[in-house]
Amino acid sequence: MVDFVMVPGLHGSGPEHWQTLWEPALGASRVMQHDWSTPALDRWADAVTQHLESRHRPAVLIAHSLGCLAVASAWPRIRRRVRAALFAAPADPSHFGFLPVAHHLEVPSLLLASRNDRWLAFEDAQQLAALWGSDLVDLGPVGHINVDSGHGCWPEGWRLLGGLLARAGLPPPSAASPDRCDRAHSLAGCD
Repeated sequence: MVDFVMVPGLHGSGPEHWQTLWEPALGASRVMQHDWSTPALDRWADAVTQHLESRHRPAVLIAHSLGCLAVASAWPRIRRRVRAALFAAPADPSHFGFLPVAHHLEVPSLLLASRNDRWLAFEDAQQLAALWGSDLVDLGPVGHINVDSGHGCWPEGWRLLGGLLARAGLPPPSAASPDRCDRAHSLAGCD
């Protein structure tokens, strides 16, 4: 058994964001930040570390945007607690005055990147994937993979998560499926 842990980016993930819609379907917990509007990488990484230290089972991390950088920054402290990681639309560290985090993850991980993400050029996504040892998935021109770019429930991401879990030798979530996620999407009023 594993715990699914959401690691949102700047401003958190609102009620229509795919991370929020996936949470109940996965029984996931969420890393909370003291201040969602102030990107302080050390504090954000500390929040990731504290959250994982409070869990009793290994985790599958599902990070978005600045949350991806927080996970990578926390990696030396959390690596023994993580079985797999999905990085969706990481933010460019230089947008926030951070240096690229170059920790190689020793677990199966996917970096899902867009060709027209205003927060990270695709070439930079390729470099981050290489630094982190993540498999890069080119999603094409799909924006920042958030509500503004039309990603509500995001069934393609759900499918990619299933593939990542299989690679990590983990079963798919027993109580979740893209159909169930679509129902959660409808209940959230995102249609």
